[in-house]
Amino acid sequence: MKKKLISAVVAAAMVLTLGACGASGSSGAASNAGAADAAATSGNADGGFTTSELTVNIWDNNQLKGLQQIADEWTATSGVKVQINVVDWDNYWTLLEAGASGGEMPDVFWMHSNTAQMYMENDLLLPLDDYIAADDAIDLSKYYEGVVNLYKRADNGVQYALPKDHDTIALLYNKALFDKYGVEYPTDDWTWEDMRDAAAAITEAGAADGVYGYACNTTNNQDGWYNVVYDYGAQIITDDHKGTTIGSAEGKAAMEMVRQLLEVGAPQTTVAETGTDSLFQSGLTAMITQGSWMINAFYTAEHADDYAWAMLPYADVNGNGACDEGERYSAYNGLG
Repeated sequence: MKKKLISAVVAAAMVLTLGACGASGSSGAASNAGAADAAATSGNADGGFTTSELTVNIWDNNQLKGLQQIADEWTATSGVKVQINVVDWDNYWTLLEAGASGGEMPDVFWMHSNTAQMYMENDLLLPLDDYIAADDAIDLSKYYEGVVNLYKRADNGVQYALPKDHDTIALLYNKALFDKYGVEYPTDDWTWEDMRDAAAAITEAGAADGVYGYACNTTNNQDGWYNVVYDYGAQIITDDHKGTTIGSAEGKAAMEMVRQLLEVGAPQTTVAETGTDSLFQSGLTAMITQGSWMINAFYTAEHADDYAWAMLPYADVNGNGACDEGERYSAYNGLG
């Protein structure tokens, strides 16, 4: 089986797959039909192929149901079966790297911005430009440019993956704990100082119960401290990708706020042992910041009725009590 060439066929069918985290544009059903028709008639760039089944590897079981529905619809049109395999995050990359070394990779698989460059530079992914140009269902202008560019080689401008989704970060809180300790719920007008003060109040009131106001995973930069740094006016990586302003006065002010949040929240030893999600779902922390990719997990959790979301706080660096442009950021990413 020509795995790299076959990958493009279903890649087109999987654009815009999940409403909760998909890009804007036409519906999945319309795109799937177009991709299936293209697959049945055009084959690949060097003369076509035949196969009875495609393998698709993903790492999030929460998305399996939606992806399987799309795959089944595509199978009904194309006649080609799709086998979706869910592999946990750590093993996913181990197996993918082993497959790349041995020449036996899945036909279609999720790609992450952290690893895309390595796979693109080693020519392990199929160039998609010709397929994109030939398929009217694919319009890259409908996606965030930043996500599109994650999967495009800077040296030759070739596109190696299509944006599957984009995500955002929000503040997740437990209403029952806020009620229990007499603290007002978060609002979209909260500053980081407001969040710090609420976390401190809950940590103090909940000490006897082992409850903390906030738990921060410092190893997950996207849903944590990156947002604070940009809120305060600094940049982890400058726009030209050649430097950082983390050491600026703005960057130092941001990291001081991070320090204060950590000081009033769960100890990092506790976070490292248990994890922020487990602490939250166990009722041992009132707030965490979390990405949209985890929405389904919390909506279906045991105490889901107690959970609510608010926008991330902002940094009132202008001191006018209002959220001005540039004072609230949410670090986003997207899979290919």
